Amino acid sequence: DLLGFPDAVSPPTDYAVVGAAAVLGSLCRVPLTAVVLLLEVTGASDYTIGLPLIAAVGLAVYAEGALPQTPSKPGALQRVSGSTAAEDEQANRLFDQLDKNNDGSVSREEFGAWFGQLADSSKKFLSKPRDEQKK
Repeated sequence: DLLGFPDAVSPPTDYAVVGAAAVLGSLCRVPLTAVVLLLEVTGASDYTIGLPLIAAVGLAVYAEGALPQTPSKPGALQRVSGSTAAEDEQANRLFDQLDKNNDGSVSREEFGAWFGQLADSSKKFLSKPRDEQKK
């Protein structure tokens, strides 16, 4: 009983849900999805968490957006994957070489044509399991 309000302090799980929604909303820039998803995950049995949830997600999205935009600031996908901008650029160039008909996907035929153009040493290297390639 805090200052005459019996439900003024929530259980720890409510704080975890609010924090998870705030992180999801700001990292992926999907505030509405984060609020709805986390309300659904909790079973929507107690809507008293709704206002703190919306406030925390809104504040997190605002704070992330208010940070200065710099070229070194990675996007959400880079933050999650741990890849650098240079690695992403290299992957995009390779994909552009593979996708001959520019339909946004690489077919078996396109990949086979690209793989057929590789030198024998490159084919052997790519055919090895990943842990052997690093040696």
